[in-house]
Amino acid sequence: MTHNYRSYLCRALTTRYGVSTDDWPPSAEYVVPLFSVIIDAVDLEEAAELFGAGIRAHRQATRPQTGPRGRDFAGSLALQLPQKDSSSLADIAAWASFQTIHGLVEQDDDADFETYLECALDACERDGGRPRREQITAAAGA
Repeated sequence: MTHNYRSYLCRALTTRYGVSTDDWPPSAEYVVPLFSVIIDAVDLEEAAELFGAGIRAHRQATRPQTGPRGRDFAGSLALQLPQKDSSSLADIAAWASFQTIHGLVEQDDDADFETYLECALDACERDGGRPRREQITAAAGA
């Protein structure tokens, strides 16, 4: 658990959207505490992996499909994450929070999911050192 993550996330959002929270997308009010739930549920490195996987999955899910049917975001995200033998309650809480964030952002025309995830990765770096952001974002570009 980390106690500074939420303040680091708000700093990253301030850098992106401005000092006045009135200028932030409406969904920010709801996604900030949900990102904090993820950080409280899993460690910073695992959260950073999840956020990087979220970027890749979002790009894959929004890419025009040439086949008969594309994958939805959750399906694409599941393929991006390492497979585990079983899920803990913490894993389930992180997954549910992440799915909720994605759903909220999809309903907010002023928000950009990747921007939120980039801010979340920034906050991970500031809060706990460097969870290899270069590797995580490089893999997202692939």
